[in-house]
Amino acid sequence: MADDLAVYSPSHFANRSTLRKWYDKLTGLDRATGSVKVHAREAALTARQLGEGVITGAVLGAIHAELREGLDPHGVPIDGTIAVLGAVGAFAMANEEYAHDLRNIATSAASVFAFRKTDALLSAKKAARIAGESAMAGEDIGREDHVLRAARALDNL
Repeated sequence: MADDLAVYSPSHFANRSTLRKWYDKLTGLDRATGSVKVHAREAALTARQLGEGVITGAVLGAIHAELREGLDPHGVPIDGTIAVLGAVGAFAMANEEYAHDLRNIATSAASVFAFRKTDALLSAKKAARIAGESAMAGEDIGREDHVLRAARALDNL
């Protein structure tokens, strides 16, 4: 069947008679060419999206390395901002060819943002556990610190 595909030109499939379409369907020639086209398109789209993800990650990594505050200058997360702007841009420009590019960039930036914030949260909890402050960091919020209570007791002596 691969030899058959090499013989037929794209114009062959565009200008087929009803009888020829029926024959191609019976022999499986229609499915073979359709499948190749679908897989080739998906491979190209996957390569494009991976490229966008790599570029987005590389740009965010460069910003993180170059800025003293990393990706959070003045408390504003650059990766989170790019994710929101990309998502809003994709929604607003839904009819444009580049809407999916904005969506892909937003997804990549959101992944970096989620990774950083989850890492920071869990690292802080792990550090608190290691320091012996509590079983779970943050569960003692609102309670008086035992060290401060002891210091106040010393002041009252």
